Amino acid sequence: MKCALAKLFMKYIKLALLGLFCLFSATCILLCFLPTSWAVYGPAADSINIESITIVRNYDLVHLTALLLAILFLTLACISLKVKKLPFRLCLWIFPLVLYPVSYAKSVLDNLGEWTYEGTVKDAAGNTYWFLDSSFLQGQEMAIGRLKERTPMLDRFAVLAATNGDYPRKYLNIVRPNNVKEGYGQLYLTEEHWLVGVRSENRMFLAYDLQSQKPYVQDDVMALSPFILIGRNTHLNKSDCEEIKKIGIGNKVGQPHEKVILEGLKNSNPDVTTFAKLLLSRKKSG
Repeated sequence: MKCALAKLFMKYIKLALLGLFCLFSATCILLCFLPTSWAVYGPAADSINIESITIVRNYDLVHLTALLLAILFLTLACISLKVKKLPFRLCLWIFPLVLYPVSYAKSVLDNLGEWTYEGTVKDAAGNTYWFLDSSFLQGQEMAIGRLKERTPMLDRFAVLAATNGDYPRKYLNIVRPNNVKEGYGQLYLTEEHWLVGVRSENRMFLAYDLQSQKPYVQDDVMALSPFILIGRNTHLNKSDCEEIKKIGIGNKVGQPHEKVILEGLKNSNPDVTTFAKLLLSRKKSG
């Protein structure tokens, strides 16, 4: 009776281990061949012509599953040193010590410039937009994406505007609202239906006009108004004002153009008109 129960128990142990080996193999295959994210480029194949971005949701769960199974197999491998009848003793060593490190290393190397979620906003129609970022060493790409499809595994984004964050780096220093949230990759939706992507501090790298459906990057974004986020009753961010006063008006990277500052004199927000007058007076005196 005991012998029969022991055989039945070992049979179930074998089946359980086979199932775990299959699950472990599947996760390792995913680590080897499934990227965390990818972009589809237009004909020019550069960062400004990104058409769509796909991000694998909960990719870390694949890593975690593989790691936990590797730990389990190593634990069973150590037990097998005393329990000689434990099945698949060799596999208990090979799978976690060979297959897992190889698949993990390939996953890390293949995803050094993965796309990540940063700031997000939602419009009145229920559309969700994200500031998406891909960065490795000196190479960087940024995009404003509209969530097009969400499945249990993937998020697919239609890219509205995209630009690079490395050389040649072009951005505009803008004035944000006084109660602005600090952080990398902030995305704002204005009263005038503009999507504004700020990489860090008050540097706007890209924007998108939802009404005209036109993206603004590089030289185009530098020609926009630094008051793009400011509404009729918005209080200006003091540190941003100080930064713009420091760099002044001009045509260099970050500087607001004189033309848009002149237009600021007609702004409905009195704080904007006052600040625009100050900038123009400093330019004349300089």
